[in-house]
Amino acid sequence: MIRSITFFLLIFAPVVLTAQNAGAERISIRCTNIPLHQALSQLSQTYSLVFYYSSSKINVHSSVSVNADNKPLNEVLDIIKSQANFEYKISGKKIILYKPDNESTILFNVSGYVQDKATGERLIGANIIFTEIGNGTNTNAFGYFSYAVPRGKYRMAFSFIGYFLLDTVIDISNTVNILIELNRSVTNLQEVKLTGKLNDKVNSMQLGYDELPLKLMGIYPALLGEKDALQFLKLMPGIRSNNEGSNGLYVRGTMPSQTTFLIDDAPMFNMYHITGLFSTINPDAVKDLRIYKSHLPVKTGGALSSVVDIRLRDGSNQNFIVRGGIGTISSRITLEGPLIKNKSSFIISYAVLMSTGFLNLLREWRS
Repeated sequence: MIRSITFFLLIFAPVVLTAQNAGAERISIRCTNIPLHQALSQLSQTYSLVFYYSSSKINVHSSVSVNADNKPLNEVLDIIKSQANFEYKISGKKIILYKPDNESTILFNVSGYVQDKATGERLIGANIIFTEIGNGTNTNAFGYFSYAVPRGKYRMAFSFIGYFLLDTVIDISNTVNILIELNRSVTNLQEVKLTGKLNDKVNSMQLGYDELPLKLMGIYPALLGEKDALQFLKLMPGIRSNNEGSNGLYVRGTMPSQTTFLIDDAPMFNMYHITGLFSTINPDAVKDLRIYKSHLPVKTGGALSSVVDIRLRDGSNQNFIVRGGIGTISSRITLEGPLIKNKSSFIISYAVLMSTGFLNLLREWRS
């Protein structure tokens, strides 16, 4: 009988010892809130362990924390499995992680509301992301959300435009209902200065006064293509002519004879030629053109209706400049330059009628 017992012990003792020693290997590991797959990788590299598992069954992204110093392997795995929700089997250096079928198919509902912490207002369209599974949902028109996940510990991120991100860890082992409150984020932006120039002719408090930009004279519609400073005035409000081609300015309904023309403060009594079609002023020699339609200044000499104040160019005291133009009716040329550089200058302006036949035809039509 003693020999039989001895034979039994010799045959089965190695098997029992192997089963007992499979999880008895002493290991040390310290980690805090790291994904399960990183913890397994650390054990595998340090102690030459081989882990087998299915990522569709085991949530390898769930966070785990372990603080073990020279503890048996099975105790360390028990600590990890309580956080990641799995079972294991040890065979030498090989460890199989699995989850019972009834556990892997059970989903638990996570629901709740997302609202403003200061006002309690429900936030519509807030984002809820389960970091471990890379998926999530958002709140509906009532600030409510609902999402089903397997049992486990999940890191959830709540975000909404204009609010700080809220990151929290929730252990889901049953149906969970939560209330999330987000804080508003205040972003201090740098000052932005916008500087603009208003294109407005109201540049003084004087009423009934217009100063015409002569640079626009070249683009306004001109009679027979001839630039004319006084014809340019007819485009201003309150000024019109009796008909196209007639002379005289009707300013606010007054007669043309009641308008005073000044050229460098000198009164002019006849401003038109070619039977009144064009003025006698060469536009290349004009520096400034103003019209007073009311509130006439005293210096104008008591005009009845309006005053057209024309200022001529002084000429360049730096360089010699020639300007001119050839038109269908007339041609013109202007020469200016310094007499003594930086001290005095001159300007000569000349215009000539190109077609005397046109002038005779116009006189016959007028008569």
